[in-house]
Amino acid sequence: MRDARRISTGLGLAFLLPAMALGATVHLDIVPLIDNEPVTTANPEITVAPQAAINYEVTATVIPSDGGTTPDSDGLGYFRFDILTDLGVIQDPVIGIEESISDSFTSLIKLGTPTDDDILLVRAAQSTLTGSSPLVTGIGRDRAQVIVGGQLFAPSIEGTFHASIGGTLEASVFTTGTTSLEFAAVTTGTGFTIQVVTPAPAEDETDTDGTTDGTDQTDGTDQTDGTNTEDNTTDGTDTSSVQALTLGGLALGLGAFAAWAFLSWAPLAGAVAFVLALATALAWLITTSG
Repeated sequence: MRDARRISTGLGLAFLLPAMALGATVHLDIVPLIDNEPVTTANPEITVAPQAAINYEVTATVIPSDGGTTPDSDGLGYFRFDILTDLGVIQDPVIGIEESISDSFTSLIKLGTPTDDDILLVRAAQSTLTGSSPLVTGIGRDRAQVIVGGQLFAPSIEGTFHASIGGTLEASVFTTGTTSLEFAAVTTGTGFTIQVVTPAPAEDETDTDGTTDGTDQTDGTDQTDGTNTEDNTTDGTDTSSVQALTLGGLALGLGAFAAWAFLSWAPLAGAVAFVLALATALAWLITTSG
């Protein structure tokens, strides 16, 4: 069932089961959906992750008795079947009757009873006695008709599993040109295989610098190759040592000038030189201690 909103689950009234069989055959099959589209290949197989939900639909095709195109019946009027799996997980009932036929299949509706990993007794019929809903002939006569749909649930373990139609199978079709129902033979398709596989983990693309963009910041930007941005480089150009030596020499020179100025009876010049010498010496101390 491709859209759960299209499903009708209303209960109908009485339906008279037929007593004789026609030559026509009703063929039932369960089909998985991928991206909301049925997988129509022979013996379909799908791969899902553990505990995944698997959408499906059940189809019915009315096949003439000669296996050809000459109709000897006038479409589906009643169906009953079980959905059988070996998934080992309790399943939900079917969602409901396909919208395109829900207005006519209003009697004997049963959406299935979850039993172990199967869904037993799914059925619905057109109401031929009460006239409470319009009868629609020709259903499934020219093509496979979706009749119900729902979801299966994969187990938490890996493995190969299968879903199919089986159990108690019944179907009725309209006799040609009438609204009388008669039993028909029922056949089933192959169902589908479910491969449950744990997805491989995504490749770790985290670089050594903690980024995930493949631009490792340690691959070609080695800061120990002579381009060290810190002051204490390894190429003999320690700027702090040069500054300390310069300031120390300047402080000594200013101190000598201050002493000469005082001895030469130029006290003002000596005082200025002395202050400058002290300031320079203080700068030298700060540089060497850092």
